[in-house]
Amino acid sequence: MISRYLASEYSRFFMLFLGAFVIMIFIGNVFGNLSIIFEDWEGFLRFLRKTALIMPQLMEFTIPITVLLATITTLSTLNRTSELLAIRASGVGPWNLAWPLLLVTLVIAAVSYLGQNYLSVWMQRQWTETASTENLQPIWKVGPDNKLYFFGKLPEKGKLESVTLFQWQTEPYRIVERTAIEKGEQQKTSWNFQDLQQYRFSENHLKLQNLDELNMKIEEVPSLKFEKAVSPRNLPLFELRNEIENLQKEGQDVISHRVALFQKLAFPVQLFVMVFLGLSLSSSHSRKGMAAESMALSCLLAILFWILNQILLALGDAGEIHPLPASWGSIGLFAFIALLLHFRYRV
Repeated sequence: MISRYLASEYSRFFMLFLGAFVIMIFIGNVFGNLSIIFEDWEGFLRFLRKTALIMPQLMEFTIPITVLLATITTLSTLNRTSELLAIRASGVGPWNLAWPLLLVTLVIAAVSYLGQNYLSVWMQRQWTETASTENLQPIWKVGPDNKLYFFGKLPEKGKLESVTLFQWQTEPYRIVERTAIEKGEQQKTSWNFQDLQQYRFSENHLKLQNLDELNMKIEEVPSLKFEKAVSPRNLPLFELRNEIENLQKEGQDVISHRVALFQKLAFPVQLFVMVFLGLSLSSSHSRKGMAAESMALSCLLAILFWILNQILLALGDAGEIHPLPASWGSIGLFAFIALLLHFRYRV
């Protein structure tokens, strides 16, 4: 009964703080889009879709702060009404106080993960105004059998233009063939390329050959995404892992993908650290006049955590630091701070 009561109080305060953040975000977005809202009904719907699209990303930033504030407020309220004293007097230890909060936090982490990696992806693919048939940014990809592809344009789904294929040998290393492709179309099991100019290089001469068409199996051509681009931080965990493996095989940069992968693994631990930090701060509530100080300190620590976490993630995306400390560095530091506060207020 006590565990259910603690969980319900914690959930109630979490929803109150989260609702306050959502309202502030919504109001701020309203003032930033007044011209769209009052334009017409379609403009109002665009505003709602735009607001919904930014919510999952903002929730990732605000939920850790909300968890910390909810933990502090829950135990502060119970202490103010002497309920916490009665609970402790009945033989309930620190772990029995903590596990209902941790269980609710686990549910919060799971819901946040689903929203960030599934709901957000669906909304982006359904509601973003960018057409899926826009030009593909020029990109280099490594294919099988010592082949290097340069993809120029994507005029529409399943079609390519301005593709260049290089064939090289390793011993000695040199380019042995270059194929310039005017256009290509994806079939069920192959790519059909048309209007080709094939240059073959040898030690003594250059041979040029014009081809009307060339068919290549799907697996011989590096994978291309025709759907709207999704940020690595919005891809589900296993899909992101597969994406990293595919990009590595094609010689692409995967630093930001690795940072996103470690960040996904770190997010639940991040919330648990916030709960632990809140429990450590809330132990000061038994001292007269310390409740307000702990609340103010929790707000300051939450803001500092967010700033430090964003700095480390930015450094990780830029390749300045390894993805592991970029994602876990702030968590380790604040776990250490929570331990220091725990031992300080336990005395």
